[in-house]
Amino acid sequence: MPREKKIERYPKNYFTLMERAYKRRVTIECGSETEAVNLRAELYVFRTVLIRNPGHNPRAAYCASHIRFKVDGSNLHVEPKPSSTLGPALKMDQEKRMKAQIERMKSL
Repeated sequence: MPREKKIERYPKNYFTLMERAYKRRVTIECGSETEAVNLRAELYVFRTVLIRNPGHNPRAAYCASHIRFKVDGSNLHVEPKPSSTLGPALKMDQEKRMKAQIERMKSL
């Protein structure tokens, strides 16, 4: 199991991955199933660190709490949780709530 690091030590593309996966499924091709499982474990730890430190990147922190990771052979799928894939009207309402939550996080 990977160990937690300071949030600044994680690659910048992890933050981008969280934001993109919140909107639609992202597939990462790993060399083997073992690599996919190891990457999933590292991303779980990153997600935990990110959620604990929302002030570093509030949008990515919010998005990270609404995604899941799935291993399919040598592929790792990062996708929105089923509750995050709502209809257009509810999605707009969810975006408003997300912006309000980000503003609250910034003020902490």
